Amino acid sequence: MIITGTGVIWDAENDRPLITFVDGKADVTDKATIAKLKTLGLAGDGIDNGADEQAAPNPAQLAVNEAKAAYNNAVMTLGRSKSPDARAKWTAKVAEAKAALEAAQAKV
Repeated sequence: MIITGTGVIWDAENDRPLITFVDGKADVTDKATIAKLKTLGLAGDGIDNGADEQAAPNPAQLAVNEAKAAYNNAVMTLGRSKSPDARAKWTAKVAEAKAALEAAQAKV
């Protein structure tokens, strides 16, 4: 099921991220996660993407998705930064995240 949104939905019960949006979307295949999202009132595209039959995710693509999430987080934090010191710090973090993203994309 494809869920649209931004940022991260936190799983307070397990003290970890439930889903992380990459480019405004999260592809959720785990039936337990889908059930939790429905209890939160979130609806996806309604398409069963074969969660039970889906092959293991490509590790290289997972690395790209994680790098995209880190890059997007750094860019959003930079945009919210007010002080010159904070902006300088997050500008450097954006550059680091962009380099990591490009390296991960090169491996796919």
